[in-house]
Amino acid sequence: MKWIQVTVVVVALGLPGCTQAAAASLGRVLAQIALAIAQAEPEIAVIEAVAQAFFLVNPNPAAQAQITAGVNKLRSALALAAKTVDGLDDITQENVDGALADFRSAWADLEKLLTDSGVVTKDGKYAVAVHGATVPKMPDPIALHLKVRR
Repeated sequence: MKWIQVTVVVVALGLPGCTQAAAASLGRVLAQIALAIAQAEPEIAVIEAVAQAFFLVNPNPAAQAQITAGVNKLRSALALAAKTVDGLDDITQENVDGALADFRSAWADLEKLLTDSGVVTKDGKYAVAVHGATVPKMPDPIALHLKVRR
């Protein structure tokens, strides 16, 4: 993501008194956060596509609207997390958890909606078939369990 690249350059070059080691450490943390945020979007896209396919065969406009709203909430929460982290002077686990709190909450809400509507089966698979076999759910996004490592 471009915002991380800009932040690392500013941190590394723009802070008087910031040691090269401190700048490198912060750069590593920012890279972890950027990866976590970037990795979540393809998973959100898969959920969106699976839900659309499910509702083509099992129409339920109310549930579909709720899931669409949940997907949009996830994307908004990711954008907010990126902006929040970008504006921090120091990145701690507490700051990262705070920045990702809305995303984590939105993810839990969406998972419940997916199960309640039947898009995800009780055994944790997507309720759509590809060549006669159900599709296993993707693993949780890294952003749900991200631990800052310096």
